[in-house]
Amino acid sequence: MKKTLWRANVNLAASCPDRDLFRAFTSGMIIRKLRQRDGIDIDTPLQALQKLAAQGYQDVAIQSLHIINGDEYEKIVREVQLLRPLFTRLTLGVPLLSSHNDYVQLMQALRQQMPSLRQTEKVVFMGHGASHHAFAAYACLDHMMTAQRFPARVGAVESYPEVDILIDSLRDEGVTGVHLMPLMLVAGDHAINDMASDDGDSWKMRFNAAGIPATPWLSGLGENPAIRAMFVAHLHQALNMAVEEAALNGKLYALSTGPGAPDLITVRAARILGSLDILYAPAGRKGGDSLALSIVRDYLGEQTEVRCCHFPMSADGAEKEAVWNEVAAALTAEVEAGKQVGFITLGDAMLFSTWIFLLQRIGCPEWLEIVPGVTSFAAIAARAKMPLAIERQSLAVISCTAPEAEIAQALQQHDSLVLMKVYGRFARIKALLAQAGLLECALMMSEATLPASSAGAISTRSTMIDRCPIFRPFWSINSGSMQNET
Repeated sequence: MKKTLWRANVNLAASCPDRDLFRAFTSGMIIRKLRQRDGIDIDTPLQALQKLAAQGYQDVAIQSLHIINGDEYEKIVREVQLLRPLFTRLTLGVPLLSSHNDYVQLMQALRQQMPSLRQTEKVVFMGHGASHHAFAAYACLDHMMTAQRFPARVGAVESYPEVDILIDSLRDEGVTGVHLMPLMLVAGDHAINDMASDDGDSWKMRFNAAGIPATPWLSGLGENPAIRAMFVAHLHQALNMAVEEAALNGKLYALSTGPGAPDLITVRAARILGSLDILYAPAGRKGGDSLALSIVRDYLGEQTEVRCCHFPMSADGAEKEAVWNEVAAALTAEVEAGKQVGFITLGDAMLFSTWIFLLQRIGCPEWLEIVPGVTSFAAIAARAKMPLAIERQSLAVISCTAPEAEIAQALQQHDSLVLMKVYGRFARIKALLAQAGLLECALMMSEATLPASSAGAISTRSTMIDRCPIFRPFWSINSGSMQNET
């Protein structure tokens, strides 16, 4: 066993240096034998997984050392499905013979351990056999060897192809001698007793009795470096597939919180918020509270990890670029790890929001969904009972960071105009409205969706508005105008 299982474990561990290695056996008979004979306790896969979960391991990979996908392997599959909820990721590598390419590679690996043969000699590999339908793997391998004129045959102890069939076939081929080798990871009881012993019913004695001298070799497949490498490859195929599947299952949601009132979040956004693994919330300052988070907090599930991130509003472009790049990379990494990730933003995600800078870096992958929200100016129009546009009227939304000439031109060209991002430009915007003769038509509203909202015509409330703290992005419309047709 040290020549085979120990070497296989060493190779698997060396291929994953960042992981701890544990062993488990599926055979209850072997577990009892080791306990009674050697005083060694070995866990079953189920017991090992339960212990790992209790110790806090979250990313666990299992590599089967079975030859075929039989009963014992299927038992592991069921146990993995049962315990999967205990882990962030639980990966299972397949047995040795699980694809057509595995059969081809196994034949190449077996050639490395076969002795030199005379023209009329062949190797006969003894498989364990199974009552499970996977017993067909032995017949498949035997057929491929025959079809490709490979100098070997395959039989099984407990199923088809039986040794008597092989004896008759090899006698018909004119074979004058065979070398017997176990097609098992360990050359254990079957190899020692059923294949190589002097017992009258052993394969060696039955070939000898048929006039075909048999030479047994007691070397398990686990002693073959090329076969151990196949198990390592299966493990890494499973790990790579798990990463790919996680990326397929991961999702990023850009969630619009609306204009401020928690009950104005869309039903879809509320449902998604309750299912997130991670939520990124923009904060106005480092270590400060997140206004968007305060709106959605009641919708979050207990499992959601909240991460506040500060987006600087300074004129330092390099500083802002660094933060946008960092957050975009973090969002992408979490999705690729299979997480359900959300990013919340005030108002609507696709209108003057920080999210747009992240979108420019993330692109438009299939795992991204953007959930729209009620805009601040739609909420103001509803609260003020003032339509934004009707019939053939035009509506424009303009940032007050645009040149004044463009704003003045928009005032003349459109029936309705929403002016956002006013900041410290209110005096100039007010002057432009007056020059256009629209000051009496303009409306400003603060915190439109909350009970304590304040609103009024700009011309009659200029003193209050000049001091109004509402001139910050995302929260509500900063100022607006409505040009009537009458």
